[in-house]
Amino acid sequence: MKIRKKDGVIGSFEAFCLCNYLIYTKMFLAMPRHLIEEAGPIAWAVPILVLIFSLLFFYILTNLLQRFEDLSFLEIIGELWGSSMQWIIGVLFAFLFLVITAYQLRIIGEFLLSTLLPQTPLSAVLFIMVATFVYLAYFGIENLARLAGLLFPWLLVAFVVTFLLAVGRGEFYNFSPWLGYGEWRLFVSTVNHIGIYKEILLLAFIAPLFRKHQTLRRTGFTSLIFVAFFFFFAMAIYIYVFPVHTGSELGFPLFQLTRLVYYGAFLQRIDPLFMFVWASISIVGMATGLYVSALSLAQGAKASDYRPFLFPLAVILLAIAFYHESSMEAVKNYRLFPAYIAIPFFGIPILAWLWALLFHRQRRQRQ
Repeated sequence: MKIRKKDGVIGSFEAFCLCNYLIYTKMFLAMPRHLIEEAGPIAWAVPILVLIFSLLFFYILTNLLQRFEDLSFLEIIGELWGSSMQWIIGVLFAFLFLVITAYQLRIIGEFLLSTLLPQTPLSAVLFIMVATFVYLAYFGIENLARLAGLLFPWLLVAFVVTFLLAVGRGEFYNFSPWLGYGEWRLFVSTVNHIGIYKEILLLAFIAPLFRKHQTLRRTGFTSLIFVAFFFFFAMAIYIYVFPVHTGSELGFPLFQLTRLVYYGAFLQRIDPLFMFVWASISIVGMATGLYVSALSLAQGAKASDYRPFLFPLAVILLAIAFYHESSMEAVKNYRLFPAYIAIPFFGIPILAWLWALLFHRQRRQRQ
C-alpha cells in the first residue's frame, strides 16, 4: 500500500495517540533509573530540556515536509539524492526501528516472566507478542491508530490515578540538592538522552495521510509537549517517592511505584491494573514500531505494499530479541542507544532540509 492521500487519511487525535504510545514504551523500562543515575534529583528536568531541542527539530522537519507536501520523508530523500539513497536510508531506518522494538520486546518479555508468568518459557511469551504485532500492523496504520485512540483516554486516566495514589509515600526532601549532581552532569544526561522523542519522525513517514500540512504540524507539536509533560510528571513522582540512592537501583522503576500503594482494606495491590496499562501501551507502541520498520523498507524499495515485509521483519525481530543471554545484557546495551541512534534520526532530516534549502528551491504542491 503506497502512502498517498487517496489511500485514506489519519486523524490528528489518532496520530497523536500513536506518537505517544511509541514514545511511552521506553518510559516504562529502565530510562527513569538511568536518568537518576546521571542527573540525580534534578533528573525531572531532562525531559523538559530535551523538549526544547525536539521542538526545534520538528520545526525543521515540518519545513522540509511542507516543501514537498505530497511526499513522505523517504520519497523526499529520493527527490533530493536519488533512488539509491532512498533505498539505503529506507533500509537504515527499518533496521533502527526494528532494533529499538526488539530490545523493548526482550526487556518487557523478561518483566512479564518475573511478575506474572514465572513458569512460562520466554520464547512462548515473545512469539505471542510478535504475532500480535504482526496482526495489528497487517491491517494498516488507520486501524492501528483507531485502536490507539480508543484506548488512550482510559489508559491515561488509569495511569494518572495509579501514580497519584503513590504520592502519599513520598517526601519533598528527595528533590534536594536542587541542582542534582551539578549543571555539567545535567547537561551530559540531556545530551545522552537527546533521542527521547526521536520517534516523532513517525509523522514524516505517514505525512501524505494527513489532509493538511497544518494538521501534521499541530499533531507533532502537541504530541511533543504532551509526552514531555508526561515524562516530567512520571520522573517527578518517581523522585518524590524514591530517594536517589534507591531510585537508581530499582528494576522497572515505574512499576515499583504501584507496589507502594496501600490504603488499608480499601485499596491495595493495584499493580495488576498498572501492568494492564503498561502491556496495552507497549503492545500498540511496539506494533507501531514494526509497522514503521516495514513501511520504511517498502518506501525505500518503492514497493507498492508494505505487508510482505512484515513477516521477514518479525523473524529478524525475534532473532535480535533472543541475541542476548540475559535481560541485564539487553538493558545495558539498550542504555547506549539514545545518544547514538539519535544521530541518524535527527541528522539525516536536518541534512535533507539544508540540502533542499540550498540546492532544491522548487516547491511541490499537492494536486
